[in-house]
Amino acid sequence: MTDQPPKTPAEAVASLTEQDLRTLGLVALGWSGDVIAKKLGVHVNTLKKRVDRIKIKLGMKGGSRTRLALFYVEHVLPVDMLGQPRDRAKQRYTELGEKLADWQAAAIETRAQLRAAGALAPRHVEIAMLLTNPDNADMTLAELSGLLSGDVKPQPTTTQVYMSAMISQINNGTRLKLAVIATLAPFDEPDAVSS
Repeated sequence: MTDQPPKTPAEAVASLTEQDLRTLGLVALGWSGDVIAKKLGVHVNTLKKRVDRIKIKLGMKGGSRTRLALFYVEHVLPVDMLGQPRDRAKQRYTELGEKLADWQAAAIETRAQLRAAGALAPRHVEIAMLLTNPDNADMTLAELSGLLSGDVKPQPTTTQVYMSAMISQINNGTRLKLAVIATLAPFDEPDAVSS
């Protein structure tokens, strides 16, 4: 069956077409469906079907955009996206390396902005790091709150306040973008976790 999920991330990446990869990259940047559809020159319904097909190829049918973004950051950006010799493979690898460097630089800058805004206290850091786990990408605020350390768990509304404090400092901020930024520039450094 063509829809059978690949066994490894490398096989999953190799199964994606150039069109899939471009679509996945725009999703990972956190753009809305309307904006992505416009950039790709397709109708938003066509985009939704394309994203659904990508999810099937990656074995995450029904998964969230955050899970797609984290897959892109972890398995597409850092490596040769095809994993095998093909036309323009070297050029694509170079382009990916440059893109990864740009994304990491932007993530580090955003981390510095969050720190300057006082939005990187230990609890902020813990939430951001939880969001980098694809298994947590579809969790509600109540479920995320239950994962936080300590005997007394914060209420979902309190967790929302912490998350909003970070998201508000990110241009075009979303929970998805926060997860991507935390993946590229982890918030677990000693100076980042000080209140």
